[in-house]
Amino acid sequence: MVLARQRVRQVAAELGLAGGAQNRLVTAVSEIARNAFQYGESGRVEILLETHGDDGTPTTPTLWVRIHDRGPGISDLQNILGGTDRSKSGLGLGLRGAKRLVERFSVTSEPGSTRVDLGQTIPGRLHASQIRELIEELARAPEGDAFTEILQQNQELLSMQQALAQANQDLEDADHAKDRFLAMLGHELRNLLNALRSSLDVLRRSSDPRIRERMESLAVGQTDHLRRLVDDLLDASQIQRGQLDIRAVPLDLPVEVDGLLESWREEVARAGLRLRVDRPDRALWIRADPTRLTQILGNLFSNACKFTDAGGEIRLKMESIHVRGLGRRARVTVADTGCGLKEHELKTIFEPFTQAAEARQRMTGGLGLGLAIVAGLVESQGGRIWAESDGPGEGSLFIVELPAIDAPQEPVTLTHAAGPQPLRILLVDDHRASAESLGELLRLEGHAVEVAFDAAQALERYRSQAPDVVLCDIGLPGMDGYEVARTLRRSGDELRLLALSGFADPASKSKALESGFDAHLSKPVDVRALLDRLKNEPDER
Repeated sequence: MVLARQRVRQVAAELGLAGGAQNRLVTAVSEIARNAFQYGESGRVEILLETHGDDGTPTTPTLWVRIHDRGPGISDLQNILGGTDRSKSGLGLGLRGAKRLVERFSVTSEPGSTRVDLGQTIPGRLHASQIRELIEELARAPEGDAFTEILQQNQELLSMQQALAQANQDLEDADHAKDRFLAMLGHELRNLLNALRSSLDVLRRSSDPRIRERMESLAVGQTDHLRRLVDDLLDASQIQRGQLDIRAVPLDLPVEVDGLLESWREEVARAGLRLRVDRPDRALWIRADPTRLTQILGNLFSNACKFTDAGGEIRLKMESIHVRGLGRRARVTVADTGCGLKEHELKTIFEPFTQAAEARQRMTGGLGLGLAIVAGLVESQGGRIWAESDGPGEGSLFIVELPAIDAPQEPVTLTHAAGPQPLRILLVDDHRASAESLGELLRLEGHAVEVAFDAAQALERYRSQAPDVVLCDIGLPGMDGYEVARTLRRSGDELRLLALSGFADPASKSKALESGFDAHLSKPVDVRALLDRLKNEPDER
């Protein structure tokens, strides 16, 4: 057993097998060799290298370890491998464990003979000369001794224990972070709902125009805040699943930033800070999603304002640089003279559910997901982001790099939508409060609106009203919105179909378009986006 482990380890190391794969293969060999020693009267271990298939064509190199024994054989092999046996002696545990440790596994058994093949693929290609050199080198290598192998095993166990301890600590930290996040989420939602309910109660009781105007403004602001929280949760979920929707176009970075500076200057003024902007003297083109770029820079800028005391300064710098191995990059640096970050916080600040200590003390709203989302948005567009700080009280720098591109050949122009035209709209939503409130809003815009609360009502009113546009929820009882869209499309009528749904993941959006919708709008609906969509012809699907 000891010599088999040592020889397999030597061969695996010479072939370039990674440390983890080596350990798994050696452990599997140890288990099967122990079985052969325990149950067989005699046996042998063979180490083979497969470089060609049965037809002689080159194949992925595979290191095989074949272990024979002359034991009684395994009478219930399939049940053992399937895990359905209930052996009190533990028979079969070694076989099943070894099978999970290696990439390729086979076992054959009959009375008087059992053979187990354990295979692990080798990275890269091997030439005949390399194989000959390997065989010669192994022939010269000493076989070693049991003491050395036991020492190696102990070192592996200690290393594994340390890795498990670190993994347990990481899981515990993540669990605490999750608990803090859920508590913060509940706190934020209760605050928002409390403000909304209070403002509605005031509107019901007060006839003073000034008070009503203030309460209406407060309710709109709290609703917008609630939408941002929901958007953050959806973005974080989609980033973790690799399903983020990115629509990149050529953008002149300084021009985009100039368009955002007006609102940023107001935020800086309210915080009592100074703003300094360094921009290149020529265009700096990137390919990015303009909405996501605004989200990235807006979050960094908002954090700089939030965590810098009055009298401080925020510096925004844009420049073109060249990074070895990455080529030309557009770099944006957002620096502040604020509270700064500790060294360990620089490594965790972009992780979900993680906040710096000073950030937790200064939080006045939000879930603390902003920087995790920013990192996901940057990386999804081929960029990278990191933070620098000299420590608490020394300010922070957040650096974003995105791939730079050549100026587009065709000028980028914006088209202006025509003025609003009254439309006949059929609104389908089983949530009555949502349907009635959105219906009233659309009527205030001059549209004629009919409301249906399920698919049957929708199809009936469609036939009687012949609407120009159908706004349809997805999660309807019985026949869902997807089937409603397919049914309406089969009529052959010219109409516009817009999906309104709380299902905002890319898969749901894609399914909506496949079902016949012209576009998908996520709830809570952005009224401006909906009205703009109604003004314009639908995009090509």
